[in-house]
Amino acid sequence: MNRSGLKNVVLILLLLVNFAAAAVLIHRSVSERAAAAALTSAAEDYLQQCGVTVTGGVLSGRSESYEIVRLSPDLDREVSTAAALLGPVERHDSGAGNVEFTSARGSLRLGADGELEAYLAADPDLAVTSPAAARRAVLELLGSALDLSSAATEVKADDGGFSVTVRDSLANTPIENGELLVRLQADGSLSLRGFWRLGSVSAELDSGPRIQAAAVAQYVSSCSGSVPFKKITEIQLVYWLYPEASGDLSIIPAYRLVTDGGEVVLDAITAERLK
Repeated sequence: MNRSGLKNVVLILLLLVNFAAAAVLIHRSVSERAAAAALTSAAEDYLQQCGVTVTGGVLSGRSESYEIVRLSPDLDREVSTAAALLGPVERHDSGAGNVEFTSARGSLRLGADGELEAYLAADPDLAVTSPAAARRAVLELLGSALDLSSAATEVKADDGGFSVTVRDSLANTPIENGELLVRLQADGSLSLRGFWRLGSVSAELDSGPRIQAAAVAQYVSSCSGSVPFKKITEIQLVYWLYPEASGDLSIIPAYRLVTDGGEVVLDAITAERLK
């Protein structure tokens, strides 16, 4: 066999190998889609038997990847946050991972469970002159104290002042309870209350797949006939700040369900209700 003929044989063999590999991938993809569709259908049938209907296309039987990470307290970040909000501060350790910072301007309390609560006395520079000016003043102040690079803001006017809700996220996934409600009074006094991740990510605890259909069906099954809703209109993978006994915080995957009975948040791993 000449060299040209051998080259053609090799090319044909390579093409056959590639076709075989593509066929395997296509078969696997089709099988996975079929399995996901079957799981979704079975879950919807079960939920309907329990008196719960799901808007078409909302429930997924496909595997979703998740990570569980741990946040360890970050003293430098806590101090810099307090100083940006309050100026020169004194730190008071309340024990069990709870700390408080105080200054002539106000106070900041950081709970071991991720809760943040602050009050700033009236400041003429923050006094409300217009909704636009108030929004700029609040977000500039918060931006100097907190990392808002991955946060979204919701702004609304309020009688006698102005309110901003800042929502936290991790890798473009919302942290359901990672939010601060900021209230600016007309005299320039400011209050903050909510949950925020001030710690630093120290370790990835776990990662893997989870399936919406399985988690929702598992939760409904645990309700023993007392399901607090009759219809699910939206399901989204989110994260949840979860306090550990050690004083650290874990960020765990969760599913947020929009239902006719209000929002429900489920632990994506255990299917236990978080909210």
